[in-house]
Amino acid sequence: MTLVEVLIALVVIFIGIGGSLMSISFANKTAQSTTNQMLAVHNVREQLEVLRSYALNDPLLSAGSHSLTGGQSYVVSAVTTNTKSIAMNAVWTNMLTRALSTTTVTTIFVDALH
Repeated sequence: MTLVEVLIALVVIFIGIGGSLMSISFANKTAQSTTNQMLAVHNVREQLEVLRSYALNDPLLSAGSHSLTGGQSYVVSAVTTNTKSIAMNAVWTNMLTRALSTTTVTTIFVDALH
């Protein structure tokens, strides 16, 4: 092997190692973003379950925009007299873009006859 061949082989090896390190970094950021999103959605689901404990005629479930303690807001839409749609945003940090992202969680509350 000549010196030129050795240098070319080293460049190819370093490019491979660099690509592998970049892939690992991207995978870590993706995993962290996914974790952030899951935690935010879980928090919203817990808050929706608290709202589910109220009667459909409660002022907290009247049509329109509402705020919870802690600043979380949600929107209630009356589908029928016995059915309401509630939408709440889960805000999380996207590590790939280094910005806040939003996922909207929507659920339907139905006043069931017992």
